[in-house]
Amino acid sequence: MWALLHFIMPTLFDSHEEFNEWFSKDIESHAENKSAIDESQSTLVFFSI
Repeated sequence: MWALLHFIMPTLFDSHEEFNEWFSKDIESHAENKSAIDESQSTLVFFSI
């Protein structure tokens, strides 16, 4: 996922580590907070083809 987003917008998705930190927190907290997943999905919807 990161490679594709980095290809599309390298200035926004420049670091794989930052990408993992940003999105893994949302995945790990899914059991506690579904709104975090919804927020991630709304962020990524702009990059869907």
